[in-house]
Amino acid sequence: MSENQSEETTTFGEQEKEHWWQVSRTILHYHDFFQFELERRQKHLNRLPQAYAARLPDVSYSKLRELDALASKNQEILDDMVEFHATQVYLEPPKSILKYYEEQHGSIPANVVILPRRQVGGDVNIQQQHRNQAIIHSVYREWTNAAAGERNESFGRLVSALQRHLPVVDDKKFEQRICVPGCGLGRLPLEIAACGYSCEGNEYSAYMAIASNFMLNALQRTDIYTVHPWIGNICNIKRVEDTMAGYSVPDRTAYDLLSDAQSAYGYPRFSMAAGSFTEIYSTPDQKEQWHGIVTCFFMDTAPVVIDYIETIWHMLKPGAVWVNLGPLLYHWVADVDNNADERYAQSLELSYEELKHVISTYGFELLEETWQDCGYTRCDSAMMNTVYK
Repeated sequence: MSENQSEETTTFGEQEKEHWWQVSRTILHYHDFFQFELERRQKHLNRLPQAYAARLPDVSYSKLRELDALASKNQEILDDMVEFHATQVYLEPPKSILKYYEEQHGSIPANVVILPRRQVGGDVNIQQQHRNQAIIHSVYREWTNAAAGERNESFGRLVSALQRHLPVVDDKKFEQRICVPGCGLGRLPLEIAACGYSCEGNEYSAYMAIASNFMLNALQRTDIYTVHPWIGNICNIKRVEDTMAGYSVPDRTAYDLLSDAQSAYGYPRFSMAAGSFTEIYSTPDQKEQWHGIVTCFFMDTAPVVIDYIETIWHMLKPGAVWVNLGPLLYHWVADVDNNADERYAQSLELSYEELKHVISTYGFELLEETWQDCGYTRCDSAMMNTVYK
């Protein structure tokens, strides 16, 4: 299903190997990082005056043990994601890791697969825990029945708009090429492919690429795992049990979704491409090759949003369609990872009207414009939720 992913192994240099190894190990440390937060909360409880501590209900103490157990359950699916990616999309470890194993075990046989391990490698950064949490939240958003309503608010509207402006007819089934950049765990491009398009998802984040590979290619039946996406929530909670809610994963398998769409005109065409959207799709061979582009919560992930618009214009055939939904929550405004990435110094924050003006200068014609409320990994039981337009 993800034919392009195997190509990753042949092009990565040493720096990329180090990056993917560290990303894998960061995912493996999710539970460890979570325990650091639980220790902080326990210390604060211990510092309370005895008179205050006596007024707390028992659940104020017992919940920390329960949350720790649920974090361990989340770690199970994360561990399987890393192992599946490491074995199915094998990337040779960086030289530093190979050197460690050679020192410990001597020469390494050619047929031995070295998997990422929590304890083997340099320090991992606890500030990356928010990326682990994003994986769990995305698993909930894209692959649980409970989030079907939220998906319909965004994925459903995008698919409906695509079908209105670029309808599928039987003799064109699976021929109209659609690209979905920033596709997260792959549910949106998968559903587009199931509607009769030839669809390719694109994802830049190594965290999401590892998780999407697992969700799309590893799971052969429904309801294998239970994820607990809200255990990291500490504010705006009505009831403690709300944070402990578990959801079965997946609600559908990729195979089932694509099998439903099979017809006399063939089997759905679906692929994934890992890497930078602008680097992959701004090349000469991608010029005017696509009948449609669908962007969902994507445009504000660019340091300079015009780069994305330029690439989209480059990709689209004359008369093609671009369907977009999502806010302008520009991701490069603040250096949340404290890694001094130079892209934070490039961030361009345009209003919606400014963005529309830029788009019009390329020659796009606005066919439809609506304002809709939609959520993103929304916990319905919480006392606060963000609604995007």
